[in-house]
Amino acid sequence: MRFASIIVLLYSIVPSALAHGDLHGRIEALSARIKQVPQDLELYQQRGELLLQHEEYTIARRDFERCRRLGYTSARLYYCLGKVYFHLQKFRRSKHYLDISLDLEPTDIKSLGLMAMCHVAKREYTGAIKQYSLQIKHSVRTRPSVYLDLARVYSLKGDLDMAIQTLKCGISRLGLLPAFSSQLLLYYKMGQYDQLAIELQTELIRVCMRKEFALFERALLFYTQDNYPAAQADLVAATDCIEKLPDHIRKGSIIRRLVHQIEEQWIKFKLAKDD
Repeated sequence: MRFASIIVLLYSIVPSALAHGDLHGRIEALSARIKQVPQDLELYQQRGELLLQHEEYTIARRDFERCRRLGYTSARLYYCLGKVYFHLQKFRRSKHYLDISLDLEPTDIKSLGLMAMCHVAKREYTGAIKQYSLQIKHSVRTRPSVYLDLARVYSLKGDLDMAIQTLKCGISRLGLLPAFSSQLLLYYKMGQYDQLAIELQTELIRVCMRKEFALFERALLFYTQDNYPAAQADLVAATDCIEKLPDHIRKGSIIRRLVHQIEEQWIKFKLAKDD
């Protein structure tokens, strides 16, 4: 259950731009309307959705279950039930309602994504791969996070090559986003694809405006491959980039930390030479 709890927590971290106070007021307004028109199940659906945003999952479940019992049927309702039970870590029940939602709307992106997350929480990686793949297939423009999640599932399953191919597919469609490049570089390192890692880092150096950090990262890659001349050349180039920065940037804590890391790397070279 600990793994599942972490999965739920990760997928619960969303922007909180909607103030809970605002949601509370809207929930109260809907509750007042429900008192006036108690037979209107759409009002219960709407209040349940607001309670879901407010993270009041048990109370939201009551509204959704009331709708279901009284014959209110829609893919939207069953998706919401699936989402409630996902957050309550009742993944089998969540998948049951998501199955119904997908029977009604087989290409619903949100239901496919949530179903994939249920599979991940249960360590059912083959099922998760299928759902994420369908989500990509049926999306007009897939969010970067879907490619990252699918790649992560392949990695968890032990298929590093497919994780890499998934990210490359994301890059071909959405561009070399920082989230893609950092994760792809990690997979290259995990798979000991040294040359591919160097090529990717070289491309990052080419496209980025500020090159000192990318040069330092490539220096570290060269160092791990025992290519000391290339690593030292990158350290020199990174230092040159730093020296050209405006004073207020060069004296900032981030750049000072980078300078310290470069100095430490030179010490490692000296020690290696002495050995």
